[in-house]
Amino acid sequence: MVMLGFSNSFAGRHLCRPVVCFRRNGCQSFCVAMAFLLGAVFLAGCTKAPDAKAVDGGSQGQSSGVAVSQGKPVEPKVMGWMAEAEDLKAKGRFAESVSVYEKVIKERPDLAEPYFRLGVLFFNLGLSSKSEEYYLKAIEKDFRNPEIYFHLGYIKESEGKSQEALEWYLKAEEKGVGSAELYFNIGNVFVRLGNQDRAVDYYKKAISVNPGHVDAFINLSIISFQKAQFADASFYLDKARELGYVPPPDYLNALASKAMGK
Repeated sequence: MVMLGFSNSFAGRHLCRPVVCFRRNGCQSFCVAMAFLLGAVFLAGCTKAPDAKAVDGGSQGQSSGVAVSQGKPVEPKVMGWMAEAEDLKAKGRFAESVSVYEKVIKERPDLAEPYFRLGVLFFNLGLSSKSEEYYLKAIEKDFRNPEIYFHLGYIKESEGKSQEALEWYLKAEEKGVGSAELYFNIGNVFVRLGNQDRAVDYYKKAISVNPGHVDAFINLSIISFQKAQFADASFYLDKARELGYVPPPDYLNALASKAMGK
């Protein structure tokens, strides 16, 4: 969760927000309720992890994966090693898979694909620094799947480096990634950087891609509440409730009270 504080004493604190989270968690309602008791507002929903499968299928603009690198064909034995490494990874034999990928890199250091595949492997294992290392090497080798920038942004956000995360996320958008998850994460980063207006823009983009994005509606409601736009706050909250969200009583009472001018 991301907090928007009414007072400086709470500004920038985070509560119930895991470093890596793949979905909204059970502490959400508790956090929102506690936020009002503490005189602060929290945004709902965790940062969304990019889908490894979305990026895992891409390569250097070639439908055949690693068949060609900068015009130079890839030898059958190298293709075989890549297939072997993927098979080992699928079986959970990660150390062996890494060894085979490293053999590919030694044989063909010009290939971006093995660096990228190692980045995905380490990303899925939660080893963000190793993942980042290999993703950057893949980019140096002209790896062209734009989802890789989404991954790098997510890694930086999980490390608490919001500005760096934003730069990678915007690069992903510039390169053609247009997922609701990316837009939602950009919105969260803008909140942390103190730019609510830009956050609103990206939460709305997330909803335009996925009209069922309940967390985006919740966050829009809370931002509207803090900006004293209580009609908008109610509108977005109603949308979230239509999607199954059950708001904490504290928020409902606070919103009702503000709407009545109290």
